[in-house]
Amino acid sequence: MTSPPAPPPNDLRLVRGANDILVDHEGREYIDLFSANGTTWLGHANPAVAEAVARQCATLAIAGGASTEPLHAAAAALESVAGGALRFAALYSTGMEAAEFAIRAVRCLTGRSTVLGFAGCMHGKSMATAFLGWPSAFHSEIPGIRRLAFIPERAEAAVLASVADALRGGGVAAVFLEPILASAGGHRPSPAFVRDLARLCREAGTLLVLDEIVTGLYRTGEAFYHHALQVEPDVLLVGKSLGNGFPVAAVMMAAGHRVTASMLPGSTYSGNPVAAAAASAALAEMERLPLRTMVEGIESAVRSTLDVEGVTLRGGGALWVLALPDPDAAAALVAGARGSGVLVTAVGRFVRLLPAATIVAGNLARACTILADEIARRNDRRHAGR
Repeated sequence: MTSPPAPPPNDLRLVRGANDILVDHEGREYIDLFSANGTTWLGHANPAVAEAVARQCATLAIAGGASTEPLHAAAAALESVAGGALRFAALYSTGMEAAEFAIRAVRCLTGRSTVLGFAGCMHGKSMATAFLGWPSAFHSEIPGIRRLAFIPERAEAAVLASVADALRGGGVAAVFLEPILASAGGHRPSPAFVRDLARLCREAGTLLVLDEIVTGLYRTGEAFYHHALQVEPDVLLVGKSLGNGFPVAAVMMAAGHRVTASMLPGSTYSGNPVAAAAASAALAEMERLPLRTMVEGIESAVRSTLDVEGVTLRGGGALWVLALPDPDAAAALVAGARGSGVLVTAVGRFVRLLPAATIVAGNLARACTILADEIARRNDRRHAGR
C-alpha cells in the first residue's frame, strides 16, 4: 500500500512509535533521526523502560520529597556509569532545572556569585540558563552571569585569555561548558582547550561544570564525553537519554562537595520515584547493550553517506550536524526529508541528527541516502542556476 502524502511541517500529528519508527495519524511511517531532541536513545517505547515506568506508577508515583528505594537505585546506577570521583547529587525533571540547581550549588560551594558561560552553549531556556549561552530578547544582562565569546567566532587561545582575565580577582564561582555545541553548529573545542580551561579553573578556585545533557551516556562513544577528554569536572549535568524519553535529569558532583539546604535542592517533582525507575531501567539497558559498537556503526554510516558537497558535516558517534548555507536551505532539507519519510530538525542553518543507538542499520542507511539525495538535488539546482 502506498503511504499517504507527507503532511506539511506544522500539521504532523504523531500517534505512536516503535524503536526508530514514528507513525502519524494517517498511518504514514517515518524513520526518526531526531529522537525527540535525542531523548529516546534506546528507541521509542523501549519495553524495559516502559515496563519499569508502568510498574512504578502502580506502586508509588511521587513521595513529596521523601527518599525512596528507586531514587537510591538510580543514584547508584548513575555513579557506576560515571565512574571516577563523581557522586550523585540530585534528580530533576529537565536539564534546565538541573542547570539552575547547578548555578545555585556552585555559588553556595564557593561563596562566590559570578558564573561564566560561553556563547553557543545550550544549558536550558530559563532566564538564567539561556543567558549563559544564548543572546535573548528578554534581557540585556543578568547580574552575576557572564557570557563569553566562543568558537568559532574566536580562536581558542583568545577564549582562554578572556577566561583567565575573568577569573582574576577570585569572584567567579564556576565556568559552564557544553563540550560539543549540539544546538550551535556542532562545533567543539579541542581536548587541549578543555584541559587548559580545567587548569585555569583549578588555579583560580573556580569550579568547572560540564553540561553533558546531550553528549553523555555513550552518545559519542564513551560513557561520557569528558572521559575521552581526560578531564574530570567538579559538576556534571546529565539528561536527555537518561530516562529514554521520560522527563529526568541529574546533577553529579565531585566527591567532597555536599548538597546543602542553602542550595534549595528540592522541588515538587525532584527525585520522584517514577523518574528514578525510568533512569535505572534505561541505564541497565545501556549497560546490557554493546553501545560503543553500535555508536561506531552509526558514525560510519553517517560519515560514508553525508560527507558530501553542499554541507559541512560536524560531530561524532550519534551526534551530527549538517551545516547548510542558510536557514532556508536547512528548512528545505528538513521538509524534503520529511516528504520522503525521514524526520530531522533544524536550528537556524544547522540540521541536527540524533538517531537512537538502537536504530536498525538498514533504516539508518536508507535515511542517510534520502538526505544525501536531497542535498544532491539542491546542489544540482544551484549549479543549474549559475
